[in-house]
Amino acid sequence: EFVQRYDEFLVQFGSDPNVRKLHLWYAASLLRLRRYEEAKAIALTRIVSAAKLNDNEELIRHYLLLAKCFFNTDEKHRIKACFEIAMDYGRKSSDRYLLAKVFLDYSAYQVYLQAYDKALNFLETAWKTVQNSDNNTLKIDILLGIGDVHYRNNNYKKALSNDTKAYELSLITGDKEQQIHLLDRLATLYDLTNKGDAATAMLDKALELCKDVPSKYFKIIYNYGTHNLRLDKAAEALKCFMEAEKATLKLGQLPVRFYCELYSNMAGCYWLMQNPNLTREYLDKALEIVARMDSPDLLIQTKLNQAHFLTLMGDYELSKQNIEEAIEHYTAQQNSSLLIKANQALISLHEKSGDFVAALNASKQNEKNYQLLIADLRAEMSSESESKMGSLNNRYESGSLGFQCMGKPAKTKTGCIFIGDSASSRKVLESALLAAQHPNANVFIYGESGTGKDVLANIIHYNSIRRDSPFVPINVSALSAGVLESELFGHVRGAFTGAINSTKGFLHKSHKGTLFLDEITEMPSELQSKLLRVVETHLFTPVGSSEEIPYDSRIISSTNRNINDAISTNAFRLDLFHRLNTIEIYIPPLRERREDIEELLMHYTEQYAEQNNLSIPRITDAFVRDLQHYSFPGNVRELKNLVERLFILCGYECWTDADLINLNVINHTRISDVKGWGNPEVERIIHALEQSRGKQKDAAKVLKISESTLCRRIAKFNLEAYTLRHRES
Repeated sequence: EFVQRYDEFLVQFGSDPNVRKLHLWYAASLLRLRRYEEAKAIALTRIVSAAKLNDNEELIRHYLLLAKCFFNTDEKHRIKACFEIAMDYGRKSSDRYLLAKVFLDYSAYQVYLQAYDKALNFLETAWKTVQNSDNNTLKIDILLGIGDVHYRNNNYKKALSNDTKAYELSLITGDKEQQIHLLDRLATLYDLTNKGDAATAMLDKALELCKDVPSKYFKIIYNYGTHNLRLDKAAEALKCFMEAEKATLKLGQLPVRFYCELYSNMAGCYWLMQNPNLTREYLDKALEIVARMDSPDLLIQTKLNQAHFLTLMGDYELSKQNIEEAIEHYTAQQNSSLLIKANQALISLHEKSGDFVAALNASKQNEKNYQLLIADLRAEMSSESESKMGSLNNRYESGSLGFQCMGKPAKTKTGCIFIGDSASSRKVLESALLAAQHPNANVFIYGESGTGKDVLANIIHYNSIRRDSPFVPINVSALSAGVLESELFGHVRGAFTGAINSTKGFLHKSHKGTLFLDEITEMPSELQSKLLRVVETHLFTPVGSSEEIPYDSRIISSTNRNINDAISTNAFRLDLFHRLNTIEIYIPPLRERREDIEELLMHYTEQYAEQNNLSIPRITDAFVRDLQHYSFPGNVRELKNLVERLFILCGYECWTDADLINLNVINHTRISDVKGWGNPEVERIIHALEQSRGKQKDAAKVLKISESTLCRRIAKFNLEAYTLRHRES
């Protein structure tokens, strides 16, 4: 209505000194109506006019509005310039509130870019600008922004603190609509910190206030439903969702996304209540609504959500159809992040339907998607800060930085280095350096024994901003359940017999740094439950104490077992795996990256010679060639030990292929001796034997065949080198 009557208002107030506000409101209204080109044209016209009058305030407001127009069009590359110009004018202006508003809006854009550290810096600067003022409305907005960044960083305690301050200020302003919004946010944060009673109290307060602001009732009762769903109260949650649906009828049409989420959650309730028919009905309802809208992205997102339930219900054909449509859509968009999500749904579908070959192929495709994502992130980083990176590279060359560039081997303070120039090794190292750039993301590393999982964990830590804080490794398999809990969480004096003094646990010691849980799959199930809660809340309780202590550590976990088998046999919790598996890195065995063997050989040869003040031996081509054909069941660790044996038993003048025969290396199975190498059946048998540490009885169970059948196939394919009997001999 305002846009329609704009010309009328312009005639009426044209001579008013504050007519410029009318132009701003008109442009802002066009923006709200998604008429971005018209809003952009108004903003540009007013910027030209304001520049002639040196009107800093109008320049700032229209540049901020212009940035929002660019955000909603294909001109996102122009957003940064708008904010920087607005910031310059803000500093020239005497209006500190306006400058704080620039910082606040710029921080929102940084959040969109997931540059949370930058966003927090802008927000803290905005807070310092207004903290001693009486502009409580702006202070609330800034506190909400700070809380949002902490929420996105999974730092729920800090988010709770800032949102609580904002709520206290809203009580002063008397804005009940704002109070409802804040109580809603506080309820979510209490839920995430496992304080269900406090969350319920917040939602009850919000519902009470909704009597004065009925337009907010539908949202609060809807969020009450999601709260009950988190508590596994499906029936109570369903009642809330139905009430929310009923309340929306009084308000008219709401955004389609709300109804999609509403019906999807209702489908989730019916699934938990074991009613697959109504689950399907509400999934179809959500899809029917979004299909009527011109929103391809939302349609694909809804179909992908539907596919999750269809897979659980066993409707693999329709689920696959939805997933493949999503993959095609995200491929066309070149959206690597969402492509990974869609492909992960396809992997789950194939695993659920028992088509493990297809699951493996989908996993390989997802590896390529991860490579594309890494390339995109690196491209964004270089285009955004090319000059800065040039300076950093110069400092790197002079050795003044504690991190390495992608093209150079990544090292740590402990001297660990990941050696290898094969495509798979480069992928592993790039994944590690990507993980290092995200210091709050948990990492899960898996690979056979001896592949270098501990080396990679060191690299991630010492190439991240946490490198100046402790790196605390713990071998989970080496400790019993009782000892492990005490070592992990610490204990207070008198907690158990022999607890003479209070002791800090590894979590406490790794504060601000990294905790490395090696062989995580060996953790007892009762301790897994406790660790899950700790990871979710970022709070731990020492043994014998009732006090919850916050921690800020990245957790890197590793295992040499097949994690999917461990989960399927209930040896490892799926929900804990999802919490620890934000970034997943697989280190292939040495037999799958034979081109790295020569480089590794030279590295350990030079290292041992330097440490022991010995000459570097001459190594014949035949020696290297034979070594590259050896299967290396012990991986890199075995190669390192072999180099030491060669120095001790064969001297340091010249190493030949005869030395390998004398050390009984050549007599072990070579890769080339394995009949049918590359055959999927052979690879499955090798994988099962490695997973079972050479025990044929356990490997037969993994393969779901008899032990006698497995023995015949081991003999048929010359796989004796992978059996426990051979390793012991």
